[in-house]
Amino acid sequence: MDITLIGAPTEAGTPRRGCLMGPAALRTAGLAEALTALGHPTHDAGDVAPASATVSEAPNARLRHLSETAGWVRAVRTAVRGPLRDGRLPIVLGGDHSVAAGSLTGVMDVAPQTHVIWLDAHPDFHTLGTTTSGNLHGCALGLAAG
Repeated sequence: MDITLIGAPTEAGTPRRGCLMGPAALRTAGLAEALTALGHPTHDAGDVAPASATVSEAPNARLRHLSETAGWVRAVRTAVRGPLRDGRLPIVLGGDHSVAAGSLTGVMDVAPQTHVIWLDAHPDFHTLGTTTSGNLHGCALGLAAG
């Protein structure tokens, strides 16, 4: 399978610093070379930049960086569509978990019959209204599920 790597260096969805270094760390560690060595032609599409997004009303006063996170989700959603349409496997290099909302919705845009198995230390199934921390990295699956 041909692979496209897409970087999403954000930490907007979490109060912890350092997540934005994830894509660079994975590249430095040789992810593309390792995938190629396994027989998967790999193209690195570089990093996406957050799209413009303004959320004027937040359903929860605790939400943090809502517009910025929405911009990252929108950018990732758009970025995964092209490789999928071309028969390539997009691999999104995050950033915090919030980018998963863009990955999942982008896949559903192109291949709505796709089944997703979510493996994580926590479910990330909060919504904008149910998160008590206000950290949007805990809302990725809930947002993608609608």
